[in-house]
Amino acid sequence: MRNDVSGTQAQLESKAESVDPLRVPAEEEQAIAVSVERAAHLIGVSRALLYQHIETGLLPSFRLGRLRRVRVSDLQAFVDRLVAQQQNDVLKAQAEARRIGLEQRIRSYRKRQAS
Repeated sequence: MRNDVSGTQAQLESKAESVDPLRVPAEEEQAIAVSVERAAHLIGVSRALLYQHIETGLLPSFRLGRLRRVRVSDLQAFVDRLVAQQQNDVLKAQAEARRIGLEQRIRSYRKRQAS
């Protein structure tokens, strides 16, 4: 009986190691569109937040009867735009920090020269 328990535990551990929680299940890899709830789950945000982006037009969606769906390609493009925008914002902030740092050095240099 002890061997059965340890064997089962080993099977569970190997199965747990092979499951990637961020991987999209095979049946959804082929999906053209998913529900808003599933789209929110896939990118790790709340359904309400995703509906806000849909209402503002940042994320395209369509209605199929009374159900709202998001194309997987639109969801990927949405995430890509957000990432690109954030990277651009970081680069702008870094440039601004360098500019401010340079201005501070110039002021400090001028003060030393005036003394």
